[in-house]
Amino acid sequence: NQSWIKSLKPPDSAKSYPNFMSWLQSLEKFDLGVAPLEDSTFNRCKSDIKFWDYTALGIPILASNIGAYNLIIENGKNGLLADSFEEWINQLIWALNNRNELPILVSNAVN
Repeated sequence: NQSWIKSLKPPDSAKSYPNFMSWLQSLEKFDLGVAPLEDSTFNRCKSDIKFWDYTALGIPILASNIGAYNLIIENGKNGLLADSFEEWINQLIWALNNRNELPILVSNAVN
């Protein structure tokens, strides 16, 4: 557990999706939303909802390069994609070193 990582537990009132999104919007601003999915049959069937959730919140996304995410995310344009553990590390380092570029990813995701 890293000291710079803050874990949050949604309250019981946030069990429905609309309540969860309201709760999420009430929190402090996040720098990056992540959707780290293992490449599996189940995960390849998931929707791109996290892309839209994070975009609606004004947060850029870093997602696994699978399923719905690689159909909607253009790496480096409207989000970030990673194929491997090493790429995840490299993308996280890029995001930390290029924080001024992150709003551009969100802007491109909206447009």
